[in-house]
Amino acid sequence: MPSRMYRRSVGSGVLIGLLLAILAVTPVAADTELGHDGQVGQHSLRDTHEMPGATCNYKGVDPSPGGYSYEGKLKSVAVRPPRVRAYSGTQLVGWRFLLQRTADDSSPGPWTTVYKSGVQTDYANTSQNASFSGKMTSVTVASSGFDDPPYHLYRVVVVMIWYDSHGQSGKAKHEVDHYHRHHGNWQLPFDPPDYTDTTYCTNWVAGDI
Repeated sequence: MPSRMYRRSVGSGVLIGLLLAILAVTPVAADTELGHDGQVGQHSLRDTHEMPGATCNYKGVDPSPGGYSYEGKLKSVAVRPPRVRAYSGTQLVGWRFLLQRTADDSSPGPWTTVYKSGVQTDYANTSQNASFSGKMTSVTVASSGFDDPPYHLYRVVVVMIWYDSHGQSGKAKHEVDHYHRHHGNWQLPFDPPDYTDTTYCTNWVAGDI
């Protein structure tokens, strides 16, 4: 069965390719809460295996810099809007996302924010979510191929914001758990060519049949 390879680095600095089976994973919690401050209303991410919270879009590179059957680099990341309700009456709320990057190793972190989206706002009440739309950012990777350093992982953190007459009154941060890999018209030796799992997105993907 064909499988996907992604980059890991180990303590010795030796680089190995790990195989990812193309099987649906068991659904888990929709997202990971990273904390909140002040007054916040009901909120959650749209983030499941069936409807992942973020999509990592790759562009195939041909010919492959490393001589693989396929090799592609991360070009953009799209994020689904969160569900946000007011904590009292009708209230202005907002959201933005952070794209964060870390060295690709067995214990990712610390994370460095490489992009902050603008804040999108709308009014919500205690029984109806704000009407938000999704956001996207392009990504410029710092390496020239799958085999070349630096090796990076990328994650998405969604920030949800509540406002009152004095300004910001509360904030919550959640990490996206489910990432969809989209390869566009890149012809991969798999069926299906795109997949979703709970592994952070890498700067490059590559493999052989």
